[in-house]
Amino acid sequence: MFDPWRLEGAIELLPFKCDRRELMVQGRALPSDSVYQGTDASLFCCINMDPRSFIDDDGVDFIQNSSIIREPTNTPYDEVFTDGIEPPRCWSLEIKNAQYSDSGTYLCHVKTNGKHEINTNHTINFFVKVDLFLI
Repeated sequence: MFDPWRLEGAIELLPFKCDRRELMVQGRALPSDSVYQGTDASLFCCINMDPRSFIDDDGVDFIQNSSIIREPTNTPYDEVFTDGIEPPRCWSLEIKNAQYSDSGTYLCHVKTNGKHEINTNHTINFFVKVDLFLI
């Protein structure tokens, strides 16, 4: 039943599905959901199916603290699709030189296209720690 697939050796993805009614989303922060100020991090929003037929390139947003919409840095459409290989299915938001203001709750919002629109979300809690010795 569970056949996890790893993204860059770090994220176990949900089992692959074909029926869009089974759409699920998961999110993850790497290297961790808590990083020190000045370091880099990536937030990933991944789905359990091939996005090409029903999620547009801009069909995923990262919404920080319920108010700030941040567009993904990378999408599955940035990668080359190869027949016979499981297609890329993650969007990412790169946070360079993380600051305390980058901390918060990020809602990974996925919206499908077509006449039977589906919206689904996943929440990622991300925290930037301030090293008191740097102050």
